Amino acid sequence: KEVNSETQLPLSLGVATNKLVAKVATTQCGKKNDVDHSYQVQAGDEGSFFSPFPIRALPGIGEKMEASLLPFGIHTLGSLAKTPIPLLQRLYGKTGRSLSERAQGIDYSPVIASREQKSYSREETFGEDSLALDKISSILLSLASQLGQELPNANVLSEKITLKLRCGDFVTVTKTWACS
Repeated sequence: KEVNSETQLPLSLGVATNKLVAKVATTQCGKKNDVDHSYQVQAGDEGSFFSPFPIRALPGIGEKMEASLLPFGIHTLGSLAKTPIPLLQRLYGKTGRSLSERAQGIDYSPVIASREQKSYSREETFGEDSLALDKISSILLSLASQLGQELPNANVLSEKITLKLRCGDFVTVTKTWACS
């Protein structure tokens, strides 16, 4: 609530026993119109939490896999969880067992607390929309300067530079330049 009141930006938070369930909880609670965009899935409730969601709510299930599951009457994660594993294995090989487990909220993948940083970025969100080119140019120069000081300290070189501009209506324009 504090982040939303200060930034006017939505924040979603899912807490669960594993990162798969936390991710789905975050995504699903973000779709609600409630002010509180947080949800905690208690240990042991993962399957019942997942059950009513459409199969596309499960990360990794895209259009093609959805299209192959629908003819079998598999529309929800609950119906996917109840599908016999041999059928899923016949359709998807080793992935079949994983699909069944993941549809029940079972995920053994580790949470990795830190990893090598692959990109460096700076951003600024204006309190209100602005078309003032002097203001925008000044902030852009400041952000570029901050990055210009950080990159040598990190002992890295830049391969490309991307500028992203997001307007008040969330239309986003990006432009990328290769560094030579």
